[in-house]
Amino acid sequence: MSAETIIEGLETTILPYYDQQYGRRADGSSNYFILWDNAPPHTAAIIQDWLDDQDIDFLYIPPHSPDLNPIENLFAQWRNILDKNYPAPANINILEEQVRASWIEISTMETINCYKNTMINRLRAVVEKEGRYTGY
Repeated sequence: MSAETIIEGLETTILPYYDQQYGRRADGSSNYFILWDNAPPHTAAIIQDWLDDQDIDFLYIPPHSPDLNPIENLFAQWRNILDKNYPAPANINILEEQVRASWIEISTMETINCYKNTMINRLRAVVEKEGRYTGY
């Protein structure tokens, strides 16, 4: 995924949702921040400049810190649903159907909020364990 594609997704979907959910401060800056891993598109100068222009704070997860990256847990849960509830697909069309169906099953606000709401505890655990494995 390119930096330009990420910006398009942020502009059209993610930021309008976040602005609706969390609003903006009186000075126009965001009431939220974006947490990135260190994938090259996320660290591209065009992304950083665009977020600065939008007055959105962002943080980068330290490399090799899966405990601070809840999307990895979400993907693992998604894979478990696929493995548990769907037989091995016979072709690409069946695989696509299974992936879509399982995504609908897992991508509820309840699931997403569960991961979002663990971030404070994740951060505390990482600090307490001095960056070592925390079990998340």
